[in-house]
Amino acid sequence: MTRKMCKIAVKGEGKKAFADFKEEVLRQIERLGLKDWDIEVQHVEFEDGSEDAACTQFTEEGRVAIISLNKAWTPKDPRRVAKHEIGHVLLGRIHIIATKRWTSEKEMDDEIESLCTRLEKVL
Repeated sequence: MTRKMCKIAVKGEGKKAFADFKEEVLRQIERLGLKDWDIEVQHVEFEDGSEDAACTQFTEEGRVAIISLNKAWTPKDPRRVAKHEIGHVLLGRIHIIATKRWTSEKEMDDEIESLCTRLEKVL
């Protein structure tokens, strides 16, 4: 899985922050039409002791994404962090195909077209 991180956090607990974070993730999934992704939202303590507020991991196979909020660090604005992490999912497929050794021009064009179609609905 590819891991992307966001660093806007303060030390502390955050059950309410997680509820706000998850609510915003779900709202953005609906808003951006990311129903073709299987997205799980977690509230976990990062194993590496990271001070990042959140991270997103994704795979191409099955378009699976795991968006995690760090229990050890509560974001100042959990909704903003949720939007940032959803941005990683939105661009996830482009990231995946851009790093593949044999990406075709058509594959890249198709994914850019898909992104533009999603954006035209919300801009």
